[in-house]
Amino acid sequence: MPSAGIKKENYSMERAQYIEIYNIEKYHWWFRGRRKIISECLKLFCPEKVEKALDIGCGTGFNATLLGNFAKNVFGLDSSDIAIDLANKLNPNFTLILGEFPRIELREKYDIIAMLDVLEHLEDDSAALKKIEEQLKPGGLALITVPAFSFLWTEHDNLLHHKRRYTKAGLRARILFDTNLIIKKLSYFNLLMFPVIFVFRFLRKIFNFNEGESDFFILPRILNNSLEKIFSLEANILRWIDLPFGVSIICVLQKTPSK
Repeated sequence: MPSAGIKKENYSMERAQYIEIYNIEKYHWWFRGRRKIISECLKLFCPEKVEKALDIGCGTGFNATLLGNFAKNVFGLDSSDIAIDLANKLNPNFTLILGEFPRIELREKYDIIAMLDVLEHLEDDSAALKKIEEQLKPGGLALITVPAFSFLWTEHDNLLHHKRRYTKAGLRARILFDTNLIIKKLSYFNLLMFPVIFVFRFLRKIFNFNEGESDFFILPRILNNSLEKIFSLEANILRWIDLPFGVSIICVLQKTPSK
């Protein structure tokens, strides 16, 4: 049902946009590959199932589904009631919370907190990192992904309402300055596809094609599956080494365990 104050036609348009996002997240090579990378990172640091996990900015729910492999009880938080509704259909047994992070007051403490390509949307990333530390149980893990390098900024970032892109050094400094969280892993990823994405974004910026459109669009199945396989190779690579550059950054943090 439309929220109070939202006109019916606006609600219908917004719902259609979220359904499109749902389909892209379900099939697009980047989202599917990223989920494999995230899953392998969690296996490395969380080999046994924990009690509670929270997905901040859960959107339509695919990442929350992934967290269900690592936690008995999964919570999803999003500021959109439409996203919450779609996530609930995908994950009817999860606890979904409508609210805006980091301002929302959360009653629970969590063993795992995931914030996947959300931090760059927030005006105050310092407050978000502090809130994550506050909501983690002692010894708990946070997994964060963000887009990398300002020189990759295009209309895609504007459309997604990004506030910034990060470097490893910049994100590390922010974490160490604002929190006492221990950095367990900090690496670039999406290195194998970096040359293709760099050229695509460079040409898009120069020739201004696909103006007003996101970089996320459904490709022919064979091409989409091939790109997913290439991208997913990094899931195993990242278990052993950190990558020197890439389109994105992945970070695993731990709250100091209780003595």
